[in-house]
Amino acid sequence: MSLSTSTNDRRQASERRGSGERRRNSDDRHVVIEVCDTKLRAVITVRGSSDEPPLLITRLHPWRDEASSPASAVDPTELAAAFKTLAAEERLSGSEAVVLLGARLCVTRTATGGASEADRQVKELEERGQLYLALGGGDVCIAKSVAAIDARHRHAMVSMASQRVVDAVAEAAHQAGLNLRRVESSMVSLCRAHRMLHPDEQAPALLVSAHEEGLSIGVTHNGRLLLEYLPGGSQTSDQAHQMLDQHLGRFQRVAQRAIVGDKHELTTAYVTGSPVACKAAVAALQKTPSLNVRTLVASPDRHWRLRDGEPGEEFAAGLGASMVKRYPDQLDDAPNLLENWIRESRKHLRPILLRSAAPLAAVLLIAAVMLGMNLSVSMRNQSLVDRVAEAEPVRTRYDQLRAELSASEAKLSSLRRLADGLPSNPVDEVVQRIGHCLPGDVWVDRLAVTNQVETTISGSGFTESGVFEFVGHIESMPGANNASLQETGVRQAPQGPVTSFNMTVEFDLSGGQSPKLEADDERSH
Repeated sequence: MSLSTSTNDRRQASERRGSGERRRNSDDRHVVIEVCDTKLRAVITVRGSSDEPPLLITRLHPWRDEASSPASAVDPTELAAAFKTLAAEERLSGSEAVVLLGARLCVTRTATGGASEADRQVKELEERGQLYLALGGGDVCIAKSVAAIDARHRHAMVSMASQRVVDAVAEAAHQAGLNLRRVESSMVSLCRAHRMLHPDEQAPALLVSAHEEGLSIGVTHNGRLLLEYLPGGSQTSDQAHQMLDQHLGRFQRVAQRAIVGDKHELTTAYVTGSPVACKAAVAALQKTPSLNVRTLVASPDRHWRLRDGEPGEEFAAGLGASMVKRYPDQLDDAPNLLENWIRESRKHLRPILLRSAAPLAAVLLIAAVMLGMNLSVSMRNQSLVDRVAEAEPVRTRYDQLRAELSASEAKLSSLRRLADGLPSNPVDEVVQRIGHCLPGDVWVDRLAVTNQVETTISGSGFTESGVFEFVGHIESMPGANNASLQETGVRQAPQGPVTSFNMTVEFDLSGGQSPKLEADDERSH
């Protein structure tokens, strides 16, 4: 079964891409857009996954009908619409982009000399740039670059453009989804193109950029811009030889001062620009016999694969900027107006960011306080853990004593239960009563209770009267019955001779106090 073209495809045949134009996922697209007075000149390079040279695509896209003064030359709305259309048609969303500003939108001044001299001139150019009326009123965006010629000499370039123009370009690139990397002068890019397209050219050369809106002239040497000149008034391409004859001597002097080492004369002029203006400029410049007039674009197929045939001279500046992507190590840096624009934008963003960061700063402060509190609590907890560890032996001793106390209480309880089971024998009260009956010089050596009633008392005294007094007290003690002194005798004690005795008595403990205690109580009263 054969397959036919789907009837749902609404594209016209002219709108369909060829098989060689279909973009693979590995395509790496880079676009250079030159903003001229009424048109956009786009140079697109597509690097595929193979080792072959990148594919070169050129586009000419109008973005307005008529140019006005430079101060109001760029309408952000019109420019953004043109950028978005170009990006959609060539599938440039997310691609790296470089924007070139024509001579009416961007002016570049140069300085060459020793390091201190070049720095001084650059500072003066930056100060005068803020007052450069050719760019219109308002703020001026200034960018610079300094490159070493040799150990002693420096070459500096200072590019200036209206801040409103750079703002419009940045906004248009953003709306088109382009990854804008550089904004620079077209004349600086033409110098790169001259170096890479004519690598054998060692002498300084004139670069004549001819367009319908006017002329701009540059002097270049080894890819460096030595001078950019924008004629005043309404100079056309037909008048190029008159203007060049008038200023050629000045161009020669600039080249002689800027070139270190061997001196060369300006003998070659390279013409680039729109086809009609370029043709007229070549015809006019050929009237100057001392100049060899050439076109700038030569053998581009050495660097790219060409999709639309050999690019015209009007794309020479875009080719020069594409060389930076193609040969990044062989070309010097140039003033990038986007860097200055970013710096200026950051100045305005700083207060906004500070205000926006205030809540975050408050959160961080609270987090820091909470972290400090958490750290303090953790330290206290660790201190408590250490103290608990130190008290562990005490706790162990406490548990041991508690166990011993429990065992003692259990033993005491058992003894109390045993005591409760024993018969009643108030020996303590007997001893207490006998003790109250003892005179001061009599003492008891032995006390024995028999049958819980009869009590035998043995003791001694220093005198017999004391012994008999004690017996009398026992006899008169309430509850004492049948008190009888069994025997007395004299014996030798360590204290000297004493009278010993032995007596028996039966006690009935239901009575009152002993006689001696009662006698003592009566005497106390």
